[in-house]
Amino acid sequence: MNFPEWIHQRLNQGEELKIRIDEDDDVIIVRKLAVIGVWCIQWNAIDRPSIKVVTQMLEGDGSNLTVPSPFTTRNTTHVGPSTQELTVISELE
Repeated sequence: MNFPEWIHQRLNQGEELKIRIDEDDDVIIVRKLAVIGVWCIQWNAIDRPSIKVVTQMLEGDGSNLTVPSPFTTRNTTHVGPSTQELTVISELE
């Protein structure tokens, strides 16, 4: 099991991360940072939050953060890029 999977498993099961923390308020901060970190390492880039959303998550109290499931799509087949025709709009001088 790699580190992200270990963190995800502990967060999902509501377990402590077993990091030495001296103050109770810091426990909340560590959990919040771990959840945000798991969001930021999603396998598919489309599932990762934007920097704006990450900033909002960091500024919030962390009470409404949900733990994503980042490892369910690791073995999926990815579809290649699609081709589209784009219309060229020339600039007027």
